[in-house]
Amino acid sequence: MSILSQFSIPIVHRPSFPFTELHVLFKPTNNTKKKGVQSMAEVLSFYQLKTKRDVTLEKKLLRTLSLQQVTAASEKFTKKLFPFADDPAGIMSDGCIDFAIEAFLAGGRYGESSKYGESFDDIKKRSSQEEAELIEELAGCLQSWGNMFRMERKMSCLYPFAKDFLSMWWQEGFRESEKRHKLRLH
Repeated sequence: MSILSQFSIPIVHRPSFPFTELHVLFKPTNNTKKKGVQSMAEVLSFYQLKTKRDVTLEKKLLRTLSLQQVTAASEKFTKKLFPFADDPAGIMSDGCIDFAIEAFLAGGRYGESSKYGESFDDIKKRSSQEEAELIEELAGCLQSWGNMFRMERKMSCLYPFAKDFLSMWWQEGFRESEKRHKLRLH
């Protein structure tokens, strides 16, 4: 009878992540050298392992991202859309920076798939839903920021600008992830 069969381990079902199986990771302890003593095991779900891997990847990708470059691009983007808006607090540019970083990280996560030989177009198709959600959110924020400055714009006018801005940062993250793999910095 194994140690794990003595305990009932609840499996937490997360609908957003399809794997609910458990992964057992054995870590040696000081007691493993003694005769007749079994080692302790740490039980992790695949969700926890994936989350940990994603966090380390995002940290590595964020080290390569220049905040000055993102800031300049977001200010240029907001000035192009709202040329007469006085934004002393930087609400619009800060929001665009957040969306640019999110798109960069999404592109970097999907860029990891390129090392398995998947083409850029296939990866882009696979990520289209996540990218569309980001574009929709940015267009909605741009519309509300425009209303705040009394510069109303229709969502249909803002959508192409948001799509171009976010796809630029998605591709930048994808290229950075590809470069990291080619240089074997993973």
